Amino acid sequence: NDLRDSVPMTEIPLYVGRSDEKGNFSVNNLRPDLYKVFALKDGNYNLLYDLPTEVIGFLDTALRVDAEFARSILVSSGKPDSAETDSLVGDPITAVPPPPGRDLTEEETGGTGADTTGLSADTLFQEGPDLNSIYIDLVLFTEASKIQYITDSRRDDRRRMEITFSLPVTDSFSYRKVPDAPENDSWLLEHLSSGRDTLTLWIRDSSDYKKDTLILQVSYTVRDTAGIFVTATDTLQFTYRERRTGRERGKAKEAAEEKLEISTIRSRGQQHLNSDLALNFNFPLTAFNDSLISLFYIPDSVEVPEPFRILPDSMSLTRAWISANWKSASKYRLFMLPGAIANLYNLPHDTLDVSFTTRDIEYYGQINLNLDSVRNRVIIQLMNREQVHLARVVESDGMVVFSYLTPQEYTIKFIHDMNGNGKWDTGDYLKHLQPEPVEFLGTSIMVRSNWEHEESMRLEK
Repeated sequence: NDLRDSVPMTEIPLYVGRSDEKGNFSVNNLRPDLYKVFALKDGNYNLLYDLPTEVIGFLDTALRVDAEFARSILVSSGKPDSAETDSLVGDPITAVPPPPGRDLTEEETGGTGADTTGLSADTLFQEGPDLNSIYIDLVLFTEASKIQYITDSRRDDRRRMEITFSLPVTDSFSYRKVPDAPENDSWLLEHLSSGRDTLTLWIRDSSDYKKDTLILQVSYTVRDTAGIFVTATDTLQFTYRERRTGRERGKAKEAAEEKLEISTIRSRGQQHLNSDLALNFNFPLTAFNDSLISLFYIPDSVEVPEPFRILPDSMSLTRAWISANWKSASKYRLFMLPGAIANLYNLPHDTLDVSFTTRDIEYYGQINLNLDSVRNRVIIQLMNREQVHLARVVESDGMVVFSYLTPQEYTIKFIHDMNGNGKWDTGDYLKHLQPEPVEFLGTSIMVRSNWEHEESMRLEK
């Protein structure tokens, strides 16, 4: 019954209940009072929210527990009394205001002014015949980490170093070689992952990457214990050694790494109609020579030049795409001469000559999703085995079409993007932020070839 925000971190609760495997819980024999309610997956079994990895859920208002007053509210609102309890199942309780003549003090509400006035029906409701019980739902979440640090550093390739951070790095990070390199020496090619939490550094000069050990001093922005931004500096050692079982094998491996390797669809493989053809490389690309690349469409065993574009991948320095207007169930040939791809280390590559076919358009299925009651921006994720296959963003009711789907089982997830930043955000207890609501389509969908699946979803959040 201490309503301060800090109480889950500093005080053992007055009443405790334990949930079953389905999340149902009860806390019994409460005396009438105002209460702060929270749930906790207690990592160290001390009944306190004191570990950054602990999972918490909280009711975002103070809860008034007073059976007589709750019953009077029901009766005054036209609800049947305890003699007609069967009709009460699932009916919402009107949020309970303070008793007449008394407002909650700032101390009672933890400074937020929050009480059960204005508490939505889906948070506080009576769903059974017991008029002495109040039913609530709590959503558990893990807060986003606020501690920035380097989680990993590695050098799996002689020419490449990788640094992984616990949080996305800001623009105010830097690194330098130990001992110092010349002031304007651009000896590294830098690439940040799309999430800005992994930094890849490609070593340009052979005099550097041939060294077994390199040392970097990395500086980046963190918050100190007072919440003030300061600069942290770590010194990292990157060591690479060839794995050799014999002199000849080691020389062969070393020689093989001196070529640019190109991998794409396997010969006689099948290319999806709605996708570009991937080209993967072992080193960063710098330029393309289209005149040395040919794509042929092969109807009736005759090779016909096919228009195409070669596109660098905006998220990867070692990937490009062949974009073309693929025809259903057709044969193609990709031919690439030496010199077609320029790379960071000016390494040559062999001729690439690969034949493949495209999928028949009747191989694919389609989901037509009719969406109703869209009240805010919603991210719709089509998922397969917990991996996001496709995503759409909608802001109004209507039909959402997922086409060119490989026959398999899918689930559909709906993220209510309340702050419009394009991703799901967890909650923050001290900021009184609940995690962004998530809903799922009630059933999974087994997509079949050459079949349109009609689905409907009425959003509740």
